Order: sequence, then structure tokens, then C-alpha cells
Amino acid sequence: AVHDRRRTNEVLKKMSEEEEVLVDTVAVTLPPGCCGARHILAFMGFLGFANVYAMRVNLSVAIVAMVNNTAIPHANKTEVDVCPTHSGNSTKPSEGVTFPAMNALMAKWVPPLERSKMSSLVYAGSQFGTVVSLPISGLLCQSSFLKGWPAVFYLFGVLGLLWFFAWMFLIHNSPESHPRICLDEKIYIQTSLNQTPDNTKVQVIPWRHILTSLPFWAIFIVHIAQNWGFYTLLTELPTYMKNILHFNIAQDSFVSALPYLLMWLFSIIAGQVADYLRTRGTLSTTATRRIFNSIGIYGPMVCIVLAGYAGCNRDAAIGLLCGAVGLNGAVYSGYMNSHLDIAPNFAGTLMGITNTAATIPGFVAPQVVGYLIKGKETVRQWKLVFWIAGIVYFVGNTFYIIFISGEQQHWNDLEKSNGYSRKTEAVHTGQYGSFNPQDASSASGQTSSAGPASPTNFPEIF
Repeated sequence: AVHDRRRTNEVLKKMSEEEEVLVDTVAVTLPPGCCGARHILAFMGFLGFANVYAMRVNLSVAIVAMVNNTAIPHANKTEVDVCPTHSGNSTKPSEGVTFPAMNALMAKWVPPLERSKMSSLVYAGSQFGTVVSLPISGLLCQSSFLKGWPAVFYLFGVLGLLWFFAWMFLIHNSPESHPRICLDEKIYIQTSLNQTPDNTKVQVIPWRHILTSLPFWAIFIVHIAQNWGFYTLLTELPTYMKNILHFNIAQDSFVSALPYLLMWLFSIIAGQVADYLRTRGTLSTTATRRIFNSIGIYGPMVCIVLAGYAGCNRDAAIGLLCGAVGLNGAVYSGYMNSHLDIAPNFAGTLMGITNTAATIPGFVAPQVVGYLIKGKETVRQWKLVFWIAGIVYFVGNTFYIIFISGEQQHWNDLEKSNGYSRKTEAVHTGQYGSFNPQDASSASGQTSSAGPASPTNFPEIF
């Protein structure tokens, strides 16, 4: 009876192993559908970035109403701009962690051949938030609801709270920790990313390798260049629309939103095309990143420079600005994926470094614009603003396409970057239990010698 039970257990174990291999094969070749846990992560990331950017750009519209000299004061109440300004600044530190945090999550959740379309969906939320926020903020500022411009901040603040509670319930750190993920999707993600329990060991960040890596510096430079042009338009476009093209605040809000609507749509389309080309083997990852990043940087470079020569021609200026912002959506299939390409194990760290540096144009670019126009805005002054943005675009992307790589860098390997093998770590952490020299000697067929054991006595572990 004991023999029969043992034989039955062996058969069941063999069947389980065969089923696991079958599931692995199906999971790798046929990824689960479009409503999996990773898709929920992408959609929630999309909504999160939409809210982050909605709260970022609504100040660009509301501030026009806040400082409107023709506005009627609220009776005898004292109005100051200290609180709104400090309130706007206080959101920036919390917004700054969103990109690296999302990148770290996608490194654990998104298979390599889905990175372009998933990243495009997630980060396109920033454009969607801009598209929604600009016209709604303009309408609220002109309404009497909650005294006009304060309603802008109340609305998007409440939406942010609702998103937070949904995120806390739906999103988990990894497929292993998700209680509701289906087995097929879990195996598909783990197999695609080559995830094992050992991947969760404490990581030692290889700073020397990172700081001497040309692909990393390519991402670093182009991220700064991209944000210079992006923030120049994001923060100054409403002012340009009002003072040069002479739109009123409501028209300004709707027209300013149009370029970001195009960017949102184009980024999603570009992501689908990029992953399609990579999946079919038409383009390598490196070629894909170079081509799509060039579309997203060189294209806007040409449009933004030409916009400076459109003068007061509304149709030409709006068309070129739409092109400058819309084509920029291709970068989500370009450098925005490069952190994950070269070092998925450190994608959050890399994004944290480059995104921190790339926020500098967020406050430097508006200062430069303010210095150049000096309160007396003319077409000639704005032409100089656009030329500077175009030059920065050119330098940044040229450096990127020369030095970027779509291949994983050697320092992404945890064993090499940590300086010791996983088996060595297992010994130090007690995974193999207590270590007895006598046991090791007998296991290897050798006679134990007196004195402390040497690592060379245990080749099966070290």
C-alpha cells in the first residue's frame, strides 16, 4: 500500500509538471486577453497621470483669471496670491515621484513586447489630463460656480482623492503579490520577464556602471531636451494664444487643448505600431527607439521653429503648434521606454535620476521666456523662444540616437552588479540551513580536514 501511494504521488507530480510546461507554452505564445491585472495597472496609471497633469496645467489657466486686472473685487475682501502660489508649489514634490514609481511597477508587470503600447497608454494620460483640464478650467474660471477660479482646484482635488482610493484597492506591487490575478497571466508575465523568487533579493545599485554608461546618458540628455520644449509650450501656450493670437480665455483654453488631444491620440497609435514592428521582427528594439524618438523630437523641432515665422496668422500658427505637440507623442515609444530596455531591474532608479534632472526645464524655461519677452510681447521675441526650443530638441535627440541601445546592459544582471552569486546569498541568508564542513566533505566524496572550512571545499555552492 505504501508503495502504491508513492507511485501515485510520483504520477501526480509528473502530471503537474507536464501541465505547468503546457501552461507556460500557451502563456508565452498566447498572452492573456485585454482585461488582465496588468491592463488594470496601465489604465489606473493612465488616470493617475491624467489627474497629475490636470492639476499641473489648471494653474496656467486659472492664474489668468486670478491676476485679471479687470475683474471685480469681492466686495471689501482682501485678495492675495500667496496661498494659491504656495498651494500650487506644494503639489510638485508629490508629483515628482510618479514617473519613477510607475516605471518601477511596469518593470515588474509589463512584458518586453508590450512595453511600447503599455507605456504609451500610461503616459498618454498626461496629455488626456491636459486636454480635459484646459477647457474645463477655462469654463469654470468664467462661471460663478464656487466663485470662479477656486472651483478649478476643488474639482481636480476631489478627483485625485477618488483615484487614490481606487489605486490602493486595485494595484499591487508585483504579480506574485496580487491576490486576484489569473494563473495564466501570472505565468505569462513571469516567463516573459524571466522572474524568479531570486529576482526579489535586495538589489545593490551599480552606481559606477550607471554613471559610466553612454546609453544612460543618452536618455538623461534627451529627457532634459524633450522637457524643455514640452514645458515651454505647456506653460506658455495660453499666454501666446492670448497676447499674440488674441484669443479670449475661453477660446484660449479650447485651442490650447487641441495640440494635446492630438498628442494623446498619436502616442497611443505610435505605441501600437512600435510593438507591432518589434513583434514581427521588422525592427530591432534599438532601431524602434531611434526612429520613434526622432519622429517625436525632430518633428516638433521643425514645427516649433516654423511657428515663429507664422506671425499673427492664426491658422498657420495653430496648425504648426498642433504638429509640434502632437508629434511629440512618439517619444513614449522612444526614450520613455529606454529605462526599461537597458536595465529593467533598476528602471525606477534610472527614471528617478533622469526625471529629476528633466524637471529643471519646468522652472527654467518659463524664466527664460519671461526674460526674453520682458513684458512686451512681440512676434520677434516669441520667434527667439521657439528657436531656442528647436535647438535644444536637435542637440538632445542627436545625442540620443548616436549612443542609445535597446539591449539590456550587463550591469542589470543582479548577480554581477551585486558582486556575488544567488547561491552565495542563499548561504549568507540561511536558505540552505546551517553549514557543516563534515556534511559538505562527505557530499563531495572528500575527507574532512581539521580547521575552518575554506570556500574552495564546497564547489557545489560557491
